[in-house]
Amino acid sequence: PRSDRLLIASGDVNGQLGLWDVDEADAEKCCWSLSRAHSRPVTALYWDGGSVISGGYDSLVRKCALDHAPLVSTVVADYYDDDVDDLTHFCLQGDVVWGAHKCGGVSRFDSRAGSPTSKKLIIDAHGRKCAHIAVRPGHEFHLTTSSNDGSVVIWDVRKLKPKKPTEVWAYEHAKSVHGFCWSADGATLASCSYDDTVGFHDVDADTTVSVRHDNRTGRYLTPFKPTMDPHAPFP
Repeated sequence: PRSDRLLIASGDVNGQLGLWDVDEADAEKCCWSLSRAHSRPVTALYWDGGSVISGGYDSLVRKCALDHAPLVSTVVADYYDDDVDDLTHFCLQGDVVWGAHKCGGVSRFDSRAGSPTSKKLIIDAHGRKCAHIAVRPGHEFHLTTSSNDGSVVIWDVRKLKPKKPTEVWAYEHAKSVHGFCWSADGATLASCSYDDTVGFHDVDADTTVSVRHDNRTGRYLTPFKPTMDPHAPFP
């Protein structure tokens, strides 16, 4: 979030949040950690101005402000009492937090609701674990999810219903889809699956180019997730 230096944030399986100032030469000053950010593994991180938003398997989304020391974090969303289980991934859309859950559900929470425990909209999106979630760039009503059921799906958020939501577009891999990424212009979607392929999807034309790739990282390593080069030229 700063133009004068490079800051990197990372979360681990113990729920700790670490921050590194890459441009700081003094080894005693380049690292900070928040040891009790989450009680279970951290699943996703996002920068929000001068703060880091983190989500974990403890079903909490927390915000850590970097403008004071020692580091402290506050709860943004708490899913403990909602009809969903572990938070496997999340994304931000303004004040809205979209959550992906181990049960296959998708949740919507407006952080302006007043309390982190306020009731969320829960959608029965997938029959198995929902692994990844993101909003399509340039298309505020297109929410994308991937799942262990092998599918990557686009939903229209204006038409989401708790049961049997209607999909806008979908693609089926032969095995679990553990990650995807949109190009900056929202034209191309890349999906990464345990079927050892990376799919490049032109959603509007409904065409897909499938590329073979060994996507198996091993049991104790984070699964591969595709990332688009933000500096790549687009037509």
